Amino acid sequence: AKQFSIDDTVLIGEERFAAGDVSHAYFNGFGGRAVSFELRVSGNTPLDLILFEVSTLPDDALARSIIEKRPSNATPLQFGDHADIHRAYRL
Repeated sequence: AKQFSIDDTVLIGEERFAAGDVSHAYFNGFGGRAVSFELRVSGNTPLDLILFEVSTLPDDALARSIIEKRPSNATPLQFGDHADIHRAYRL
């Protein structure tokens, strides 16, 4: 990888990628808004990319049905009920 940007702001530059110290990066605070991102890579080798999105559990019928099935003595772990979505890509 060469550069990673969100909404035209460079968050990880070529120097960090060249140093070899970037295998993952975390970004938060976007809320419900759409986010455009760009990952610049060299074209000579394949790149495996996994995108994760973690957000609060939606307040909808499916989420409520999951919570209703929880035993009465159970409690959410660490940062509470949440939705965790991921997708793998080979670029």
